[in-house]
Amino acid sequence: MTNTNTNKNRIYIACLASYNAGYLHGAWIECDDLETLLKGRDQVIKTSPVAGAEEWAIHDYELPFAVSEYESFTTIIEIIEFINNSYDQEIATAIYNDCKDLAEAQEMLEKYAGSFDSDKEYGEHCAYEQMDIPENLRFYLNYEAIGRDYGMDMHKIDANNTTHYFYN
Repeated sequence: MTNTNTNKNRIYIACLASYNAGYLHGAWIECDDLETLLKGRDQVIKTSPVAGAEEWAIHDYELPFAVSEYESFTTIIEIIEFINNSYDQEIATAIYNDCKDLAEAQEMLEKYAGSFDSDKEYGEHCAYEQMDIPENLRFYLNYEAIGRDYGMDMHKIDANNTTHYFYN
């Protein structure tokens, strides 16, 4: 599932004892903080129609990233904080969804080079930033080839019709 509203990050916690007994019992819990998730989980177990319920699982989510049935609440909160505290939430989300590892995503965000619509646009950027090209020769350069060649040493992530470039 993909969340288009970053203010409504939530997960559906289900009681497994109820589920195994044929009841659908659970609740959507906002992922505001760890305490909210723990209280929500405890409330689902406490109100279970099956006596002695203890086990739970995440059966659905409305997050900008995927989670497993038994994802750690701490991990969920850390990923949300990483995305929300980044200078660009769209880029941070794309990075995390590409890496699937929070530490790697944090490191990668520091290596962000920019976003470009094509190899040609990236090539123009590289040529003007890194080369001293006389004005009368600029029309003779193959910017698409320059962008492709420079991009071979970059990590690229496509998101929302643009390519984000990261230094290796």
